[in-house]
Amino acid sequence: MKRNVIYALVIVVIALVYSACGKESTKRYKDESFPDSLEVFNRTIACGDHTPGSFPSKTWTCANISVDGNRLAFGYSDISIGECTDTKGKHEFMTLCKEMLKQIDIYNPIWSVYVPKPTCKKDLNKRAILVKKGKKYIWEDKEPGKGYVLILQCMIQI
Repeated sequence: MKRNVIYALVIVVIALVYSACGKESTKRYKDESFPDSLEVFNRTIACGDHTPGSFPSKTWTCANISVDGNRLAFGYSDISIGECTDTKGKHEFMTLCKEMLKQIDIYNPIWSVYVPKPTCKKDLNKRAILVKKGKKYIWEDKEPGKGYVLILQCMIQI
């Protein structure tokens, strides 16, 4: 008798877990574009058109991102890669997303930041990168070099 009750409880728990997981994983959201122009820490962020995707939470995309007309610098921290390392992997993309979302009145916590399209191609123009200095965030201009972001995506918790 006890064994049958335990089996029945296990089946109920499995059914509840399965149904809860199924509900969460089926909801999808098309990403939205950021406005063409935003101001973040006294610099103009420009975004272009993109092809919408499908995400597990609300997401905003900034395609062909630029900072005052220059590319947003990107790089890896691992120097063994050999190129695309002049930023040493120090990026404040989470803060950049948070500030960009504030500009469109979105204050939800950030769930995830994606850089689905970085490149290690050389940019012949200066690049910009958001860095933290003490308790402040500032933009640093980088010399021409390898590594920049083509698309930045910011996903929020809902």
